[in-house]
Amino acid sequence: MPYYAFLNGKMLPIEKAFVHISDLGLLRGYAVFDYLRTYNRKPFLLQQHLARFEHSARELNLELPCSGKQIEGIISRLLSKSAIRTDCGIRLLLTGGRSADGITISRPTFAITTEKLIFPPESAYRKGVKLITREFQRESPYIKTTNYKNAIRLNPEKLRQKAHEILYCFGGKILETTRNNFFVFKGDTLITPGANILHGITRSFVLSLAKGVFRVEERDVLVSELPGVSEAFITGTTRKILPVVKVNDQAIGEGKPGKNSLHLLKLFEEKVAER
Repeated sequence: MPYYAFLNGKMLPIEKAFVHISDLGLLRGYAVFDYLRTYNRKPFLLQQHLARFEHSARELNLELPCSGKQIEGIISRLLSKSAIRTDCGIRLLLTGGRSADGITISRPTFAITTEKLIFPPESAYRKGVKLITREFQRESPYIKTTNYKNAIRLNPEKLRQKAHEILYCFGGKILETTRNNFFVFKGDTLITPGANILHGITRSFVLSLAKGVFRVEERDVLVSELPGVSEAFITGTTRKILPVVKVNDQAIGEGKPGKNSLHLLKLFEEKVAER
């Protein structure tokens, strides 16, 4: 297997990277992570991902054993050591580590892994995807923790309804999907929720692209607004900009990927190609 991991100071094949049974990440779900990808075997938006990872660690009182510069070097070594010749995912993981009493942090477990990228099918970009809504707001939404309990619990229902993602809503407001950020267009105005969500790195990158082309609003988006939007899409590390054409039984706009969404996707791909 060509993928390697860095685990607590050691570089080893990913299939030999294990954590102890008493690790707080396993016992209590006490862990943070971040996930990025490469383009042309170069990490994309690495500094932004590192900054968010460090923020998440601070919020959970977890001490990173490496500086950002050292993490960059480890990632470079991992990519060089891996036999893969295509792009890959890179996962940063920091847990509470082994704990004698199951609650006290001693020395955090720190890992970086390289992984195979998994993408939506190409047809999803041509035809668009469906989302289904559920009432939920993530605990500590500004921190990227490993707690995806609700997403995993709802996954069978998502598959039964042939939806691409679950769209979390709370108190009549649209928030985010289980793994992605959500955007809508009303005409040439791009709107995205800004509160009680994880501020995605791809989300920020898309906003920077859009501000030169469209009017942009970061504000609450109400569920009741959906019948009046002309386009919608989700953003994420492996999704880029993925058009949404239906939410529950509500068609979005004309029920097909919108021109503004596709234009943003084109701008996204052009910017990536320049790097």
